[in-house]
Amino acid sequence: MFWFDVDTDDIVKRWRPLEAAEAAVAEQIIEDAQDIYESAVEAAGIAAPAPDDERRERAYVRAVAYMVIRVFKNPDGILTETLDGYTYRRDSAVSTGMLQPTAEEIDQLRPVVRPRRGAFTIRPS
Repeated sequence: MFWFDVDTDDIVKRWRPLEAAEAAVAEQIIEDAQDIYESAVEAAGIAAPAPDDERRERAYVRAVAYMVIRVFKNPDGILTETLDGYTYRRDSAVSTGMLQPTAEEIDQLRPVVRPRRGAFTIRPS
């Protein structure tokens, strides 16, 4: 069972309506992305978020959705294209076209640690 629910609507809200070929494989790619993302977060030493943590739920859904969108945008992993003297270069985070979370997406699930405030005094006895 995954930490939070992600479905094709989350992809559509962030990108565009899916074409028939994309919609046919979207659910499986979403499941793969969730599995890879959760493994990467745990490997970074970050505990699973609490089920009622809305901020981390939004970060989770957003990260998985963008992982899937990167695959749909660039399924062949093309970094640069040249056509009649025009060269187009993709951002390296997008260019892989692989289901891998970025470091920023992993850090989004890191709990917020508030610095301690105040001081104390140690008095000799």
